[in-house]
Amino acid sequence: MAIDTGLDRWLKPSPPPNYDETAGWRVVPLRDYQLPSFQRVLAQSRGTVVWPTGAGKSFLSLALTAHLKRRTVVLVNTISLLEQWVKRFKDHAGIEAGVWYGERKDQRLVTISTYQSLYNHVEFIRDCPVVFFDEGDLAVANHWGALVEEASHGNHEYVVLLTATWPQNPEKSLALQSLLPLLHEYHPHELRQVGAIVPIEHVRVEIPLNPTEKQEYDGVSENLDEAVKLLKTNTVRQISAIAYAPITAPEGRERDEAQRRKNMAYNYLRLLSHRRRLLANAEAKFPALHTIIEKHKNEKVLVFSDLLTTLTTAKEYLAPHGIEMRLLTGETPKTERGSLLETWGTEYLVLGAAKVVDRGLDVPDVGVLAIVGSGSSKIQITQRIGRALRPSPGKERATVYVVYCKDTSERRVYDAVRRVTAA
Repeated sequence: MAIDTGLDRWLKPSPPPNYDETAGWRVVPLRDYQLPSFQRVLAQSRGTVVWPTGAGKSFLSLALTAHLKRRTVVLVNTISLLEQWVKRFKDHAGIEAGVWYGERKDQRLVTISTYQSLYNHVEFIRDCPVVFFDEGDLAVANHWGALVEEASHGNHEYVVLLTATWPQNPEKSLALQSLLPLLHEYHPHELRQVGAIVPIEHVRVEIPLNPTEKQEYDGVSENLDEAVKLLKTNTVRQISAIAYAPITAPEGRERDEAQRRKNMAYNYLRLLSHRRRLLANAEAKFPALHTIIEKHKNEKVLVFSDLLTTLTTAKEYLAPHGIEMRLLTGETPKTERGSLLETWGTEYLVLGAAKVVDRGLDVPDVGVLAIVGSGSSKIQITQRIGRALRPSPGKERATVYVVYCKDTSERRVYDAVRRVTAA
């Protein structure tokens, strides 16, 4: 559905800086469900839009950019996402966007950059009447939040943060609400009703630890529980703060106690990482994955894990069974990445993806996900499930398998998937 030109009444009066640059720009059609967000951005000019992954947040930005005809900067998380945005602007809006990162600095009327590139160059943002923050949950994380604060306090005409999930950290949530308040939000069930994303089914696959793995798991868990009692917190963020904070106490008993807590916190984080690796690489996971792939023998299957070692072991396990699994990781060269995605479904059917590609992997025809090793944060699970939610011809639903070790902390991953898919 094309945008009604009657929406011009929402526009602010400042003219475009160089109309000649916009001569070839095209109106970007939006679906009915996307129009309320479009209208609220134009009416209120600043705020946050929350749509589930797969609902078309980038197309909202394209439509707004083509409609506003102002100098615009879009901030994204990775170079890969930057390149996707450049392509979308050209293909869908006729906009030749510039890029600004590393050695490539080509500023145009519309420029795509990364958070990392602009963190020390906020003056770049100051010059742009329109600012979009893609993957907004990352925009408010760590030091990048300074970019959001800069944009929200500047003399910009429009500042929009796009995200699939509102920040889970209460402090960051309140900070974002004060800077860029919520403009419009869709929950997954609302978009499933209008066909914007496909229905999703979650399937749990419990596997046992072998006796050796079970003994090791129990020992590590016991040590972790003991550390929690002594540190008086079970929050990883707080324990990390203890581990990495400088010791300021003077010499003597107080400093010794601070050093003891610091060492204990370090040990806790080391043990936690060890337990995650143990569970992610549990022996029974790989035959369970084989069974899932056999069930979907003629379909594209996406396998997710936080750890590359898990994916490598899975690839080696599947090969003798006649199943080729290729890997897409942060180390995959850009040229090879494109080839991997283009030949997926023709030369091979199973793709293993590491954590680094949770975001920006645009594969709408994939309907089968297998999670074999993952954190349980809502944001991470939402991003991973989002890879399968995009509709495509002939795709009626998505199926997410969660392979986890029975009676272990990994059950949290399945619980998180169940909560996200029920939203």
